[in-house]
Amino acid sequence: MRLPRCFQRKLLPSGACNVSNNIGSGFNSNGELCELDWNFDESNGYYRALLPLSQFSRPPVNYISGGAFKVGRSTRYYGYISIQLGDNRMAFYDYSYKKQRYLVIDSLSSMVYPQFEKAVEAVIYSFGLLSGSLTRDELMLFRHSEPSFGKVAGFQFRQIEDTILSSIGTIDPHEHKMYAGLDKAIHFSEEDFSKLATLCFNELPFKRAIRIITQSRNLPQEIKTASFFVALETIKNLITTSNEERTRSFKEQDDAIKLILDCRGLVNKLLDSKFNFKKRVLNKLDQLNDIGNNESFLMSFELMGLELNSAEIQCIKNRNRFLHGNMPFENEGKGVKDKELSEIALRTHDLVCSLILKYAGCNCYFKNNLKYLNLDDGENKIIEPLFKKI
Repeated sequence: MRLPRCFQRKLLPSGACNVSNNIGSGFNSNGELCELDWNFDESNGYYRALLPLSQFSRPPVNYISGGAFKVGRSTRYYGYISIQLGDNRMAFYDYSYKKQRYLVIDSLSSMVYPQFEKAVEAVIYSFGLLSGSLTRDELMLFRHSEPSFGKVAGFQFRQIEDTILSSIGTIDPHEHKMYAGLDKAIHFSEEDFSKLATLCFNELPFKRAIRIITQSRNLPQEIKTASFFVALETIKNLITTSNEERTRSFKEQDDAIKLILDCRGLVNKLLDSKFNFKKRVLNKLDQLNDIGNNESFLMSFELMGLELNSAEIQCIKNRNRFLHGNMPFENEGKGVKDKELSEIALRTHDLVCSLILKYAGCNCYFKNNLKYLNLDDGENKIIEPLFKKI
């Protein structure tokens, strides 16, 4: 990596990952940097993050059209995505420099660095959910004292983790345009992206579910499917908890409390010798007004206005087998097993992602990944649309 001259004269406080030296007629060294910074602190400022975009990844403009912008002498007429995270104004776009394309995230409001880092994660994970690819190889950070981003006040470079490339995304405006014969592509809106990123920024369980999905897409089928079911459980809990008045058995909580106390009184009058597990009975009574686990999954989709077909309901019923280590299709041949597991993984992925988008209040055309796989295999057994409105 070639650095600006003002950085080349500075020390490397965090050192390097590995370095090799060659002492001969001169002194040469090469290696890989872990971290590098110069005059970087976490005080209030205007921050800019750059993440190198893989040549196999598509930029944000493929999914969110954005608006016009100018960088240096270059003018672009689309691709500048405005994001509002609470009181924080952000911008998200891609930019090419010396044959390398970068994802760029700017803070347009003054903020402390920990908040900016949290905002960067919210944007990157939200974009990864939509696109299918999670960009995170390297992170270059610039701190500026002015919103013009004219003068660099601090710099930091970090190696993060491997980028995850995947063909499993949640939207594809260009393919939807061709599939539906539209005059123009229907992109994901800036407003909806702000909603998605804001929830990721504010709600840790929501962010955790998206992280699980984006980080699991390239794992082996069994682990991937189990991970998707964990994400589904997380989002389901968020939905049922936020709709507690509609999910509990009794409309009035006081009625439930009175009945539970009356029933506990009846149980406590019985001799302990009548029970194998008296405490278990009392615990069950305390849960009388709670929604059952199986019912809560189906109700979470109902609460979000998503109708499930019989195949989707059957898929949800498989979750306990995966979460408890009982893999289905163990007695089948490898080809059959891989195909069946792949179908369940994609079905589960699409279910949890549609639930995430609806919970965030997004309005878009959702990509049916299982239908894609079915068509790629030269089949047309999945009688479902390739794109559906949610």
